[in-house]
Amino acid sequence: MGVVQQRIADVAEAVRLAQLPPDVAVDLLAGIVEPRSDATQRRSDGSFFTAPDVAIWLTRRAIGATLLELLDAPAGDIDAALADGADLTRIVGDRAMTSAAHAAAASRLAELRVLDPSCGAGAFLVAAWGALVELQGVLDGAARVLGITPGARVRPAQLLGVDRDPDAIAACAATLAIVTGASGTAQLTCADSIDAGALPAADIVVGNPPFVRAAAARSAGDLRTAQVPNMSAWIVERALEVLRPNGRIAMVLPISTICTSAFEPARAAWRASCDRVHVSSFDTIPASLFPGVVQRLALVEGHRRVDEGATADAWHVSRYHRWAAAERPGLLDRVRHVAMPAPGDGGSLPKVGSPIELALLAQVRRHAPAGRFLTSAGAGGDNVLHYKRRWSYFLLFTDFVPPIWDAQGEPRTPSEFKTLHVVPELDARVLLALYSSTLFWWYFAVFTDNRNVNLRDLRAFPVPEIDRERAARLATLGDELMVALRACSEVRTCTYRSIGTIRNTYFRQGATRPVLDRIDEELAAAYGLDDAQLDFLLGFERRFRS
Repeated sequence: MGVVQQRIADVAEAVRLAQLPPDVAVDLLAGIVEPRSDATQRRSDGSFFTAPDVAIWLTRRAIGATLLELLDAPAGDIDAALADGADLTRIVGDRAMTSAAHAAAASRLAELRVLDPSCGAGAFLVAAWGALVELQGVLDGAARVLGITPGARVRPAQLLGVDRDPDAIAACAATLAIVTGASGTAQLTCADSIDAGALPAADIVVGNPPFVRAAAARSAGDLRTAQVPNMSAWIVERALEVLRPNGRIAMVLPISTICTSAFEPARAAWRASCDRVHVSSFDTIPASLFPGVVQRLALVEGHRRVDEGATADAWHVSRYHRWAAAERPGLLDRVRHVAMPAPGDGGSLPKVGSPIELALLAQVRRHAPAGRFLTSAGAGGDNVLHYKRRWSYFLLFTDFVPPIWDAQGEPRTPSEFKTLHVVPELDARVLLALYSSTLFWWYFAVFTDNRNVNLRDLRAFPVPEIDRERAARLATLGDELMVALRACSEVRTCTYRSIGTIRNTYFRQGATRPVLDRIDEELAAAYGLDDAQLDFLLGFERRFRS
């Protein structure tokens, strides 16, 4: 036994003697395993241990939905219950109130195989055991009401875990022994989950695969997701291969999975394997879903197809969640979904969560892309605007390049600013106003990873035909916005490891909201938005953008 595994054994014994709660056991044992490599690198790559409430939320939903399907709940009802955040455990209890239904549910519950393909210290398997035991209790209660003998019992052997790190496997085994009270009965394997045949068949797959950036050469050649530059996609593909028909998968994934072109093969794998999918999206500002981890996340839940040739799909999406740290408790219970078509080839999944957003999205997408107003460098002369990415609730578009000075006071060229060249027929100030609008910020949040501002995103934004009078009004508003922007600017001195000390120009863009609101009012008329849609836009994330 190595040093790390000896320490795991010692801590596990101390936890057992102190009778600490399961989540404390997971944290303590995970804390031993996590420092085995560079913690900064692990967190930046997304290889981190899971917040307990996330594991519990996903696992309860997956197991509960599986039992509801066995109890003949219509697929549409199950999808609606998941979308509305309903208590599936309670619904299972309500539907198991006949002797036949109870017997079927108890038998199925006792044979479900729950797999975590990157189990780490066991957060998801602990959550799975808790869900199995909770449902066992619900069915036992139904048996007492029915006056029948309780059915088969859940067993730790139903828990399956795979991890490439032997220390993680040791921590997981110790954790599960504490939680289940049965040492050595969970089925844990030290293996690399991206290898063919490494994962056992399962009815439920849950987990938080490492978001490790990796090149295609690292993957197995038979993976359709080999070109996705992230190991999480490869592990999900392997998990989908071993997920039994009618099974459920629920994974924590990088937000790129649902909205970037690099991850299109990953979305194709979900489309090919799952006919019903729920996606919940979470940002990192002002707070993160996992404490201390700056990683935009998607929680993706899928139902494995029975008929591989079927084409009918039901996909549900949530809004892009942003919240203050004090709102973190109960956040997952407030997640809601709306139905969307499955993403086509190359398509992103929109992050919308209400009927009004669906209607707004449909109204905006009636129009042609803005790319028709953009041209190559020099073709439009000085009819240009500039833009940069910001780590905030705004994107910055200007008709000037804000000055930067080095430590000696000499001007520098800001490398992060990019230039858009606009066709001569349209005043660039019109697009300056449009791209600065809350409407565009909302659309950008709906379809991108909210990290990178790419030219393709600017070109793809739908823009209606704009008559001369409206163009003049928008150009005037663009001028007013630049006046307001300069008025709220300030120069800060900052020191960076890569470039040293500089004096940079910053903008308190929240102060420009009065002008932005007038821009959105003008655009509402151009897009044909109704009062409710305009009110939604004017209030969109206003508490963060003021």
